[in-house]
Amino acid sequence: MELLTASARAHGPFAVVALAGELDMTGVSTAERTIRSARSDHSPHLVLDLTGLTFMDSTGLRVLLQAQRQTTAQQGTLALAAPAPAVRRVIEVTGLDRHFTIYDTLDEALSASID
Repeated sequence: MELLTASARAHGPFAVVALAGELDMTGVSTAERTIRSARSDHSPHLVLDLTGLTFMDSTGLRVLLQAQRQTTAQQGTLALAAPAPAVRRVIEVTGLDRHFTIYDTLDEALSASID
């Protein structure tokens, strides 16, 4: 089991939260706390960098959906960047890929315009 690590930084108009390891029940509080801090400290426009995320279960999906709802409530935007194939598969199988803006790379997400 690979514990979740999370970090946040500002990048232009975006708050970037990098999640690495496994996003399951043991990492939910870390992810939620980091996302909440990133929105309040940096920007309501959030990019979740999933490059280092190796696993995500249904509790991880709940974190993503909650982040989207909270970001939208603050008139912000949410994008997912560079999910690994296993993580992308979970998002696609559940049909949530229709609800998220997903970019293949972090650079693509950071160069996107804010709508």
